[in-house]
Amino acid sequence: GGGSGEAETVSADDARATEVNACVKRIRPGVPLGMVLLDVGLFTGFAPDEDSLADIRVEGKGYVNRVDADDRKVVFYLENTDSSEACVIFQATKMHDVKNLQAATSTVQAYYHPERKGTAVTDSGDIEDISTSPRRGGLFRID
Repeated sequence: GGGSGEAETVSADDARATEVNACVKRIRPGVPLGMVLLDVGLFTGFAPDEDSLADIRVEGKGYVNRVDADDRKVVFYLENTDSSEACVIFQATKMHDVKNLQAATSTVQAYYHPERKGTAVTDSGDIEDISTSPRRGGLFRID
């Protein structure tokens, strides 16, 4: 990319860092679900940026109960998602090259009602390389 600081769209094979944006929205109202687990899958070779996860922990106080991360996924324990859409944004940095990346799978599941769940699959074909952009992390609620 040029020196403009704009993120360019590349294959995950070529990206050095990317921004992960995961959202939860309840489709059908009903019995309150309580805590929700948002399990965000990462592409092989990428690891979550700890500073951006720390931003979410601080910003989401009272809403994000806990954040667990390893080299394959990040799990967010969310409260109060019954009446709003919630999105978490964090960075993932490439730690080592992996060719022909497989899709990353993410799931959302009600902690106390495990039968209520959903899955999303992210293809590695088109992601933004943000390695030259300013870091950001956060949590957004859309009521």
